[in-house]
Amino acid sequence: MAWLSSILMMKMIAEVYKHQNGDNFHSILYCVEVDGSVNRSVTDTLLEVVSEMHAWEIEEVEGLFLKAERGDYVPDNPDLPDWGVNDKFVWLGRSDIERGYILISNEYSEDFSSEFGAPQLFSMGQFRAAFKFWVEFQELCKLKGKENMVGEKVYGVL
Repeated sequence: MAWLSSILMMKMIAEVYKHQNGDNFHSILYCVEVDGSVNRSVTDTLLEVVSEMHAWEIEEVEGLFLKAERGDYVPDNPDLPDWGVNDKFVWLGRSDIERGYILISNEYSEDFSSEFGAPQLFSMGQFRAAFKFWVEFQELCKLKGKENMVGEKVYGVL
């Protein structure tokens, strides 16, 4: 079964780095453990989905979440993911998932792929919190300018 991110407080970090060629700036989002090591299971699944989504996609995802929370969601095919972005897949209608939770796989990571690894279990609340943090970080980048954010870490709690 998937690992549930049940740690009471996990630290998210968002930051901007400058590409080696010096022309572009890139935002990244990741989760760290208490000892400062990157938590790959959260970063490579939940946070990659969130950081690769477009802001307008949250309406579609939120609509699915609300249906699932009410018990009204019935997947067209329970063997297929209910939503996804860039080979990161989200399931919320499988029989082995409790209401209010989702499974996320990353098909680029064997450890967390749906075929070879273990998709990770998160609450819909964790997904919403991560997305809100990422959107707020992107707004901060627009306000300050990404070039002025290089080296600055912004922290959030998941």
